[in-house]
Amino acid sequence: MNDQEKIFQSLGNVGLSNEKGWERGGLYSPEDVVQKADKLGLTRAMVPVARLMAQYSSASRMHEFLHCFDVALGSVELLKQLQEAGVNPQDYAPQNPQDAFMAGIFHDLVLGLTQSGLENAVSVEALNALVGAEHRVSADSTIYIKGPVEDDLYGTVLLDITGLGDNANLKKTVISAADHGKLVVPVTQATLLQKVLDAIWYHDGNAPIRGHAEAEMLVGDRIDLYEQRRVDAAVVEQGIGKLLGYTVIEDDSWVERSTRTDPDYLHKMVEKKAPGFMQAVQGTRAYDFMVEDLVPRGRSMRTLTSPAFLAGVAKMSGVVRRLEQNPELKAQFGKQIDTLYQRHEQAQQIIGAYK
Repeated sequence: MNDQEKIFQSLGNVGLSNEKGWERGGLYSPEDVVQKADKLGLTRAMVPVARLMAQYSSASRMHEFLHCFDVALGSVELLKQLQEAGVNPQDYAPQNPQDAFMAGIFHDLVLGLTQSGLENAVSVEALNALVGAEHRVSADSTIYIKGPVEDDLYGTVLLDITGLGDNANLKKTVISAADHGKLVVPVTQATLLQKVLDAIWYHDGNAPIRGHAEAEMLVGDRIDLYEQRRVDAAVVEQGIGKLLGYTVIEDDSWVERSTRTDPDYLHKMVEKKAPGFMQAVQGTRAYDFMVEDLVPRGRSMRTLTSPAFLAGVAKMSGVVRRLEQNPELKAQFGKQIDTLYQRHEQAQQIIGAYK
């Protein structure tokens, strides 16, 4: 079996075999992944990434891989435009397309791991090696996603696990997305391209259902840990709060943003994720490329027909039902549970309307 076949098989085994692909109006199929990676000369590098997901993810969480893959491709395209426009290289990182792609892959990859996958793949010791003594977690700490440990620390450890951590520039780019004040490893102060693309997903991609698709990761895992007496109710409450924040759909403005850039909204989102970047590129061909091409690509609409995203959303009702069926959690979070039920129904209505 060659490297391309290994990637195809691994991704297919973990639920992506039904993705119809970008050219057919969906998100990315295993064929897309293989073709794009091969074009960048990164087929061999993607083999351990695909294996990691096959081993530690599940079909209802692979939508996070699709998000990361889109960020990776967009980072490569944006890098090309920045270089051709003559934007100061000190204003962004990384500087080559291979690193830009892999930094995009690893920026949110941990979000696709199951709780057991996370605990089997990542050690507390590896996380603590990246931060100062005052920021380390105890050896017996329970780790979970979107908790005290930053996502980008997990991403850096996953980079090492896949054997790609020997690339010092790539590792610096991935870890630099974390809080610099906590780190004891080299960082860059330049704007990270994966952060710019992540901001673009707030404009087109995250709404209307990505947050709903994260219910199992944000709350379901914490219910398991709570019932195992490994975390207290406050940890579950934090997850509920995040899920409520991620599932707000105030209006249908996401529909227009999926095909037409709202410059004010874009500036606002990028400024949050990558402060100063829009000012650095405004007036250049790279800025025009972002507004006219890179941003309005129908990501939000594509999520509504993606089997991976729909599998994640389908888990939400069961997660909320588990909250309701736990007497202790229901007593504490009854109102939030009712709201989550409403949010799930809203997502189902939107999915039905855009089939």
